[in-house]
Formats: sequence, structure tokens, C-alpha cells
Amino acid sequence: MWSIPLIPLTSLPKLNARPHLWYRYGEPLADFLERIIFMTKIEAIVRPLVLELVTNALDDLGLHGVTVSHVLGSGKQRGQTQHYRGQEYVVKLLDKIKIETVVPDDKVEAVIEAIADAAFTGEIGDGKIFIYKVDDAMRIRTKERGEIAVQ
Repeated sequence: MWSIPLIPLTSLPKLNARPHLWYRYGEPLADFLERIIFMTKIEAIVRPLVLELVTNALDDLGLHGVTVSHVLGSGKQRGQTQHYRGQEYVVKLLDKIKIETVVPDDKVEAVIEAIADAAFTGEIGDGKIFIYKVDDAMRIRTKERGEIAVQ
């Protein structure tokens, strides 16, 4: 039986660490592209009051793997003025919530829309959504890699 040699595609980053993404010599390009699963990290910074709305919206999409962090920050808002016992204070760093998740590329637009709709108040300080490409992911317990690791 003949074995098909594997040729690593070194033009793409970190493919040597992912043998399931090696191109098999003679393999149709369409078959190779079907084996590649692209993932995207979505990072949203929102008001603390909308956290439950955003997580409910993500649950409705069937997305359960999220990381939530309490952060401080300022943007165009540049803080806000508060009054305490008759004194005026300027708070430059405001409380925000950072929500992070990694999803397959086919779900990216739906997740972005769900977060934006749930976090929208129409006021300055609603937040931002950042989108990053992810090369690979690994579930430590089972050593699974790729999309299955983030499900």
C-alpha cells in the first residue's frame, strides 16, 4: 500500500504543530480547506449592568464557553464626576466587564450581533468588541485540538 507523503504548509503560522492541517500531496485543495477550521476570539468590554443580558444572549446562541473579568478603563467618556458627602470627585477609570469567547468563524457574526444588541443603551460608554484570529486551541484534559476543544 502506498502512503501519501505529508507536506507542511510553512507559509501559514504554526501549522507544523497541527498535523491535521498538513497538506497531503495530490489531495484536492477543496478537501484540504474542508479540514481547516478557522476560529475567532471575540472580546467585548461592556457596562457591568448588561452582563446578564449579554450572557443570556450568548446562551440563546448555544455558546456556553465564556470568560468574564472585572476590569477598569476609560475611553471617550474619560471618566465621570461623582458627588460624595457634598464633595465632587472625578473618577477616571470606570468599572467595566470583559467577556471573552472563542467561536468557529461561521458563528462570529451572530455572536457579535448578539453582544452588540444586548449591550446597547445608546449612550457613551456602551463598550467595544474586539475580534482576533485564533490559530489553534487545546483542551488540556483530553488533548483535543481545534474547534472541538472550544465547544
